[in-house]
Amino acid sequence: MMIIDKPGKSKQELLNSLEKLKTDFAKEISEYDVKLSPITDGYNLKGSKKIVFIEFSVDVNIQAEEGKYVINYTSKNVPQGQIDKAMVKVKEVLDKC
Repeated sequence: MMIIDKPGKSKQELLNSLEKLKTDFAKEISEYDVKLSPITDGYNLKGSKKIVFIEFSVDVNIQAEEGKYVINYTSKNVPQGQIDKAMVKVKEVLDKC
């Protein structure tokens, strides 16, 4: 789990920022075949790729709460280094919201 603090931001303001991210990253979402679905108070992103007999997948929930984003994820066969790189990028983007 990762928490990104956004002091002074209401839950609704953070939800609106997440909605904007969906449009800002539409190209990347379609390019990498990521499924984006609304969930309670946020979004779920699922991505997977099968190479030969091995499936690589990541399932991420980004939820808005009062003054923070909460990110939970699970992965299958994805190297932790790749996940760490992606989480740094996600944090950078959400820090700007």
